[in-house]
Amino acid sequence: MKKLLTLLTLLVCAITGAWAEDNVAYLGGVAQNATQSFKMSMSDGTTRYVSVRSDGTDNSTINQEGVDISIPASGGSKMKSTSNLGHALVTGSKQYVATRVNTGDVVQIYWYHTSSFSNKKMIVSYNNNGTNTKITEITGLTLSTSKVAKSTSWTATVSDSVYFSFDNTLYVYAIKITPVVTSLSIKTQPTSATYVSGATATALTVEAQGGTAPYTYQWYSCTDAEKTGATAISGATSASYTPPTAATGYYYCKVTDSATPTAAVVESDVATITVSAAAAPAFTSVTPSETSVQRGTASTIEAVVTGNPAPTIQWYSNTTASNEGGTVIEGATALTLNLANTAIGTFYYYAVATNSVSSVASAVQTITVTGSTACKLYEAKYSNGFNAFIDENAKTVTVYYLEGEAAPTVSSTDKSADATVNTADASQIVVTAEDETTTPTYTVTRTAVTPYAGDGVQFDGTETWVKTGNAYFITNNDKTYYAWVINRQLKNTENRDDDARVALGKTRIYFFVDAAYGIKLTNDRGTALNTARNIKVYVNGEQQASPTSMGAYNAEKNPSITITTGNVPAMIEISSNQNSGDTGWGKIEIINNKSIDVSAAKWASVTTPGWAVDFDANADVYIATAIDDNVKLTKITDAPANTPVVVNAPSGSYTMTPKAAATTDVTGNKLKSSDGSVTGNYVSAGNVGDYYVLGMTGGQIGFAPLASGVVLAAGKAYIPATEFSSAKEFYPFVIDGEESGETDGIAAMELQHTQHSAAYNLAGQKVDASYKGIVIVNGKKVKR
Repeated sequence: MKKLLTLLTLLVCAITGAWAEDNVAYLGGVAQNATQSFKMSMSDGTTRYVSVRSDGTDNSTINQEGVDISIPASGGSKMKSTSNLGHALVTGSKQYVATRVNTGDVVQIYWYHTSSFSNKKMIVSYNNNGTNTKITEITGLTLSTSKVAKSTSWTATVSDSVYFSFDNTLYVYAIKITPVVTSLSIKTQPTSATYVSGATATALTVEAQGGTAPYTYQWYSCTDAEKTGATAISGATSASYTPPTAATGYYYCKVTDSATPTAAVVESDVATITVSAAAAPAFTSVTPSETSVQRGTASTIEAVVTGNPAPTIQWYSNTTASNEGGTVIEGATALTLNLANTAIGTFYYYAVATNSVSSVASAVQTITVTGSTACKLYEAKYSNGFNAFIDENAKTVTVYYLEGEAAPTVSSTDKSADATVNTADASQIVVTAEDETTTPTYTVTRTAVTPYAGDGVQFDGTETWVKTGNAYFITNNDKTYYAWVINRQLKNTENRDDDARVALGKTRIYFFVDAAYGIKLTNDRGTALNTARNIKVYVNGEQQASPTSMGAYNAEKNPSITITTGNVPAMIEISSNQNSGDTGWGKIEIINNKSIDVSAAKWASVTTPGWAVDFDANADVYIATAIDDNVKLTKITDAPANTPVVVNAPSGSYTMTPKAAATTDVTGNKLKSSDGSVTGNYVSAGNVGDYYVLGMTGGQIGFAPLASGVVLAAGKAYIPATEFSSAKEFYPFVIDGEESGETDGIAAMELQHTQHSAAYNLAGQKVDASYKGIVIVNGKKVKR
């Protein structure tokens, strides 16, 4: 009770301003919206500060004992006035009070509140290099009566700037720090050093800790590190002492505290001050690792230097063999000079060593940098996309382009590293080596090619529209097959990576074809390809996204690739990035249209080719747009590439004519296209398997489960069983009205081709194909 009254008395004294006594800071007198720092004179002779922030501003700093304390906050209340107590408002969960503590300090916080609360907590955090890291939580804080002062304490576990926050709004009016009590000791020892005779020394310094402050100091000199012959130095009675540098000496400090009745005394370690005679700098050796290097090869120059004090080094480059008037090499201040040697020529280097006595330049070091004589042309790609055929031995470049087009020019080259290429003259390419003396010239031949315009051909090796680079034509002995082959076994004389040979213009085949929507190349060499070939295809210089491979040869199917060209004359490049084995083609098929074959059943399914098509006007073509108890068919007249459809027409062949783009939107088409791997797994009613395909039941056309074990041919259409609501044995067709777009409502109807059979209206009159409505065809009602 007496302690509390004393504290309240001190608080009354604080009304007119903040003040402090040993180890205690009273936080009264803080103006509203202000920041204040309160000084504490500690009983150990040190000074501490308590910093209070009360304006609620985020992320401000408080300078406390020379340290910027970042106090992160978010909002916060303003100061509140009270009738008779100075205070600092601390808002719950905000850091507004900070001080400096040492490990072991006992910190007491005194506070009050204007209303009661219970089981609150104080959070103690420390700065940790600018981050606010929680140290501990002190819980169970209570206040039962208005304006009754409380206190709580915490023992510091770190030496740092510390923040205090509460989970309730409090008025903090004092903070007391009781420093940890230790015995007198030397915290910081004096440091030994070496000087040149007559130089100005850095002061020796000691820092004491513990014991009873204040401290007194006395420096001593002695004859060795064992403190032999110690003699007090007159006037050397502070924590620092600057030793003389006339000769080598030994020094230490004796510290005495103020404890009574017996003061404690402690001595520092001995600091040795070594003094040596000054000496001018001198180079004892300067040695380059290489005097002649290839461009781009790193080398070094090493210097060995003496002198006292130790000299500084600066390297210079020069255009002549002189160690004067050179250019400073920025950052080159070490004894070793590292040279990248990125330019060809003769270069001169020297170093200058400097100390307080004088400066001296080294002898000049000469480095000759030579260029590579490697000088070969690996690739010359032309503006039409042709990757030229290069003969390194004959120094020739052969280029082909489509007849009727302008002769192409060089667009890019690949050559020996560091060489340069001159393509200004279209008739030749000059490659110049780094040494600028080796300059082979490649003669360029550019030849227009008449494209092939036939329907298809079996290769015989005489094709003038086939151009190859390191490929060849083969036949077997009995002439039963022919093929153009890319030879992946061909060795690369430049020892470059196998996969790079395609880019180097080594092993490729070009086909020049007239306007067509595509070509099909087939491998029918008669020998097996045991793995698929990875294919790269370029059409008029543009790489195609597909195909990217060609299937392996087997007895049932020769591997082939189909390439869309867009109904324009085309230069087609074929290459393979296989590391071994050959890839070849035996025949070419020119594609201008595709056909749909319809059997006597008058119904078929097909997938459009790799381009948009118009359908034959004599065939009705549909997509499946909805499924309930029937499959709803919607008629279309054209379709995008790769669209599965069903066709109704009399038996025969019907064309799909290529077009630039389709107008029909086939989004939502329920039909899917078989890739040749769709295999039926029908078991029984209620367990129909995974696929429904075009079929007929009881004279009705529709979709039925694909029989178990039956493989649906590639390009045929199917509907996944997951599209149907139940596992029925059969789903008939319903055809969407051609004019209204509405379903005709006649379910399970046998559909015949109404455009090509005699039709009668309901009055029995024969009508032509333009008639719309319900008609009688082959004795059946059909809606047109």
